[in-house]
Amino acid sequence: MIRNIHKTLQIIDIRTSINQHDNPMFHFGGNAQEMRSFVRYCVDNAQHHRVDILTGFQRERTEMSLSEVLDKVEDKSHTGLKVVAHPIFDIHDHDRWEGGYIEGCLRTMTSPDYFVWTYIKMDKLKVILADYQDKLRLL
Repeated sequence: MIRNIHKTLQIIDIRTSINQHDNPMFHFGGNAQEMRSFVRYCVDNAQHHRVDILTGFQRERTEMSLSEVLDKVEDKSHTGLKVVAHPIFDIHDHDRWEGGYIEGCLRTMTSPDYFVWTYIKMDKLKVILADYQDKLRLL
């Protein structure tokens, strides 16, 4: 739970200033329905998203729809955010966004395992933290 958004943003700024490879993460604590809602919120605020499947040793993109994956979410699934203030690589569009990006992730923890990845511009961080301050915990 985030008690003070301003202080949380300061902590992120300090951590990423000291170590540009530090990508602060947030765990989303909620039940399956709340996770589905959070992932839809992230997708709605993302510039782009993708869905992956894990059947072996590495994830692969799948043409499965977001709704199909969200139907597989259970209380044991995991979701959260990673703040990438200083991208290391210059491979994807989001690596070049001014101020970095927020990566949202869902892992269904099923067999096979499905993932939803969202890439959100950094200027949305304060709003996301405000909207979900009772469900997000800075790790």
